[in-house]
Amino acid sequence: LHGPRIIFSREHAELLEAQFRETAKHRDWWLLACAVMATHVHLVTGVKDDPEPEDLLRDYKSYGSRKLNDRFGKPASQTW
Repeated sequence: LHGPRIIFSREHAELLEAQFRETAKHRDWWLLACAVMATHVHLVTGVKDDPEPEDLLRDYKSYGSRKLNDRFGKPASQTW
């Protein structure tokens, strides 16, 4: 770890879920399930074609992190 462990609050979870839905809609994906746990996130998503899994992960993480940074600032580790 590069800083204190991050524990997601209810406010974090609600913000992330909304952002994941927005990202899926923007990319024309389907967000089938979302669970924001205290220390990690689970997503089940459907996509057209066969994109690289890394591309999906990158998009969800980058848009989610950007929204968290805007609301809460960057954490000590500089990454969520």
